[in-house]
Amino acid sequence: CVIEPPTLDTVTQQAVAENSPPDTVVGRPIVATTAARGVAMIYSIVAEYPPPSNPGMPRFGIGTCSGQLYVVSTNDRLDYEEQRTYAVLVRVEPNGQAASAGEGNITIVLADVNEA
Repeated sequence: CVIEPPTLDTVTQQAVAENSPPDTVVGRPIVATTAARGVAMIYSIVAEYPPPSNPGMPRFGIGTCSGQLYVVSTNDRLDYEEQRTYAVLVRVEPNGQAASAGEGNITIVLADVNEA
């Protein structure tokens, strides 16, 4: 049985403070819904813009079951003065069914922190 592709909630912008360390939560969890009941959503990040300098070290991650974005790496420092926004393409698979996946772009806005 193929499930209708999920849709992501209307919150397409999240925020996090610049220079945040790994595991810092970014905004609130992404929520995806489908018409089917009792469906477990599996979240992943497909792409990051701009791409990280080291493809093996993404800046952001997402909780597979929770949909919560978080900071992964400080390899590419999150510096408001250098880059104020990032984007991630989030993929959601209902019950892990790739054929029924939905995707959505999420903008991550850095909050400027007084570094004086």
